[in-house]
Order: sequence, then structure tokens, then C-alpha cells
Amino acid sequence: MRTLASERPGHRVFWLLLTSGFRTYRFLPVFWREFHPRSGAAMPDAQRRLDALARERFGDRYRDGIVRLDAPEPLRPALREVPEARRASPDVAFFLARNPGWREGDELACLTEICPENLTAAGRRMWRAGLSP
Repeated sequence: MRTLASERPGHRVFWLLLTSGFRTYRFLPVFWREFHPRSGAAMPDAQRRLDALARERFGDRYRDGIVRLDAPEPLRPALREVPEARRASPDVAFFLARNPGWREGDELACLTEICPENLTAAGRRMWRAGLSP
């Protein structure tokens, strides 16, 4: 991601992430300070940008924040269960509420800006680790 951002100096770079599982959705709060959608944060500008990008890329397969692919790839059975301890996480609960069809392969469209200022402490560690040969 750092390489992508560095290839576009002076331009904002965004990551359009599709996630059909709560485990992947959790990458966002672990590594990024601002992302959309998220619990308790109304971000109308981010929503407009997300809608525009997702409609451009997926057309009528994108609706209400969800991408329904022509050939969805549902998660393996072992990954279709949510451990009870994970259900207590606000991020997991938010994902499950926003993407009720996740077990069937529905993808929640998410957006975050790729820039150092948007990284959490964990994200900064990963960003720096990518500098090593």
C-alpha cells in the first residue's frame, strides 16, 4: 500500500476493500484511524466517495453498501461461525449488522485513505516493517 501511495505523489489514494467476513473487516480498525463504514461515525463525504467508487466498479451489483458478486465465494464452513467472544466486539457487531448476508458471500464495501497520517500505531509498525529488505 505504501508503494501505491508513493506512486501518486500529491494525490489522495484510497483503498476500496470488499469484505465478506468479520475477520477481514477488523483490518480496518486495527490498522486505520479513519475508515468507512464504521460504528458511531457518520462520514457523509466518505459515503459519497465509497458509493461513487463502488458503483463505478460494480454497477448494479452494489446496493446499500453491499456488493453481491455474480459468482460469490462464501467463506469456508469453519469461518462461518462467529466465536462468542468476538460477538462482544463493537466492530464485529457492526459488521454483522451491516452485512447480514456475509455467510452467503455478500461483500461489505469499505473505504479508507492510504496515508501515514491515517495509520494507527499497529498500522505504523506494519508500514515501517515494509521498509525492511
